[in-house]
Amino acid sequence: MTDHIDVYIGLGSNIGDRLSYLKRAALEIKANSRHFLISSIYESVPVGYKCQPFYLNAVCKVETTKTPDQMLFFLQTLENKLGRTRSFANAPRKIDLDILMWGDQVIRTPNLEVPHPRMICRGFVMLPIVELSPSVIHPVERLTMAELLRKLRPSDMPRLVCESI
Repeated sequence: MTDHIDVYIGLGSNIGDRLSYLKRAALEIKANSRHFLISSIYESVPVGYKCQPFYLNAVCKVETTKTPDQMLFFLQTLENKLGRTRSFANAPRKIDLDILMWGDQVIRTPNLEVPHPRMICRGFVMLPIVELSPSVIHPVERLTMAELLRKLRPSDMPRLVCESI
């Protein structure tokens, strides 16, 4: 039997009913995992391509028996089901689901890089992850999530929208 592992998943949406897309994704993720926790919802400015609406973001922590490839396939299938279309890097999207961390593992494959390579630079990831697990250690940086959050500028911080969905 496969051991359960803690996985952190980033959720984002900036097209249409953003909160509804986050809720629908969260419900599907919860139904397909164990010990589901989700952060508050935050609003953030877009990264990369700036000429687009603001995002709503959250992070969920789940326990799973899936492999990283199985989880990636599940999340991409869920994105497609919720109407995500892929046009260009950092394009606006109805839903964006990213594997942020996979326990204390470092994964580098052609399809997946975990921990997410840009997570520690993004307040819309770090603030919600600290809300869930401030003392979890980043497997590459070897600092806690709270320590990494303190390295960000106040201007990198997202705005709290609601405390639960």
